[in-house]
Amino acid sequence: MRSLANILLYLLIVAYYFNSDFFERTFFINELLSLISIPFFILFLIKERTVQRSNFHLYVFWFILICLAAAVLSIPVKTNWYYYARNTVILYSAFTFFLGYYFFPTFHKISKGLLILFRLYVVSGLLYFKGFLARYSGPILFPLAFYKRGFLPLALLTVLVLIHGVLYDALSILILIPILIGIVILPNYRSFQWSFFLTIAGFIAFYIVFQDNIVLYKEGGYRYFGNVTKVYASNPIFALDHNTSWRIILWYRFIVERFPENLLGVGFGTPLLTYKPEVQTASMVIDEVHAHVSGAHNSFITLFVRLGILGVTPLLLICSRAFRDYYKLRAYPALNQYQPYYIIWIFIFAIGLFNLSLESPLRASVFWICTGFLARIHSIAFERKK
Repeated sequence: MRSLANILLYLLIVAYYFNSDFFERTFFINELLSLISIPFFILFLIKERTVQRSNFHLYVFWFILICLAAAVLSIPVKTNWYYYARNTVILYSAFTFFLGYYFFPTFHKISKGLLILFRLYVVSGLLYFKGFLARYSGPILFPLAFYKRGFLPLALLTVLVLIHGVLYDALSILILIPILIGIVILPNYRSFQWSFFLTIAGFIAFYIVFQDNIVLYKEGGYRYFGNVTKVYASNPIFALDHNTSWRIILWYRFIVERFPENLLGVGFGTPLLTYKPEVQTASMVIDEVHAHVSGAHNSFITLFVRLGILGVTPLLLICSRAFRDYYKLRAYPALNQYQPYYIIWIFIFAIGLFNLSLESPLRASVFWICTGFLARIHSIAFERKK
């Protein structure tokens, strides 16, 4: 009975990772996994009496507590209960971290047994992408086909991302390539830190240099996303890739227009930008839905605005811990079998830089389950060495 339950749970997680869009929209799989995670959360509270300050768990508890506070404080200021419920996915999905933590040994054992199937899946995806790979599933599941570092997995994964970007006309996903190559080439965590800070400094410099172009979004009357066409026409740089450019404009607005409210967070069920009710100036839905649900198309900026500095800080510490452990793990050849999970997590992290992730049921638990995997690897590989 226990073996059957493990297999079913494994299939549930892999199905979610394989095509989160379909399985979430059809079966509410993110909510199902969040519900299944509650007993694992209770088990952790009972079994784990101490949480080391260097561990993932402390940061996850911190994040959950801030989310709980935001959920309570948002009730009197929410627009309505529907948008409030939609935003609480940020809170309840975090509990799947504990599912990932406890289920990892079983997940790892089954995945190694299915290595050949994962490799056939990758080859099939390279030959006929849209027939075998859903959006983002290629980069996320690919690492499970390889349990060693080498040129071939890196080359194949790069090709897979390129195919995705071309077929889906989504050049923003190509950010995965420099991130992947960068983490492989960089020798240690300190060099990664320097690269990260230089990247942030580069973005700040970009916004300073091109601010006059960016603020053109205000011209031409009301549009929820602003007059992005005017910005595209103002400089060839913004015309290179519209998918990236409108995100850059949106990030600027979330940080500048919502200051200083974003320092403490605007909570759940509240609009992230001003909008006109019952008006549709963007694709798919009315502006009101975009204002409450769509976010910044960067999970870290969205969570910064909703939860403030106190909410985004534990998330950044989780990311720092994950990257630190990845570079530490590379020093131990005997731990190579765990590297695929770090690559998977890094891809999920990178996807969150340019798309909805932690604020959406389509991918929230993808992040948290894999973070639970890394926490368990941390416990297995590093704490026992102390």
